[in-house]
Amino acid sequence: MKNLIYIITLACLVGCRSYNEGLKTLIFEKETSNSVEPHISHILLNVPEKYIIGDISQIYEMGDKIIVLQSDTRHCGAYIFNKSGQFVAKVGNCGRANGEYLSADFVTIDGDKIVIFDQSRGYALRYSSVDYSFIDRQKIFNTIFYAPFDDYNICDNSETDASKPFSEYQYVMTDKEFNPIKGYVEKFFISGYSSGPNVPMYTIDGEVRAYALEERQIADFDS
Repeated sequence: MKNLIYIITLACLVGCRSYNEGLKTLIFEKETSNSVEPHISHILLNVPEKYIIGDISQIYEMGDKIIVLQSDTRHCGAYIFNKSGQFVAKVGNCGRANGEYLSADFVTIDGDKIVIFDQSRGYALRYSSVDYSFIDRQKIFNTIFYAPFDDYNICDNSETDASKPFSEYQYVMTDKEFNPIKGYVEKFFISGYSSGPNVPMYTIDGEVRAYALEERQIADFDS
């Protein structure tokens, strides 16, 4: 079994063409053997000229493909490439029409759906992971990211209004429609600001591990 780590590096940041040509993905493959040296390979992403990818906030592995989340407001969106670096599709578009988002702040795979958070309007937009077509959108509470399980979600809780349910907790369990059910890990302090990685929540071997920088602890969630 291999653990893959994707790292995006940027170079040649002047001009549309050179901007995209400098975009590479590094893949680190760590074999589950006695070897301590990871295998490193490089993938040059073939970005179509009509797109500019630079302000990358997240990269997500989806089977034999890679989702690159672009947070820049002019070119925001989830871009899909195969592992040879060839462009496959863009999921949704920036805009106000049905199936579009004003911001693309987080992406994950939930079952057979690609989910993109549009925090500017407070929606989770769901798309098919097969043909990338828009399915629906769901109103979300003040959350930045989440980890999906089969029957529920574990969400970050950025709510600062003490009158709102579970505002005192760092993480909230919700149903699949993002309705809060239960809170976990009391907040050290309540603030509308955060620092550190964009998505400090990861799924490893079926378990979710999340951490809050203010509290210096890791919370484990399993099914």
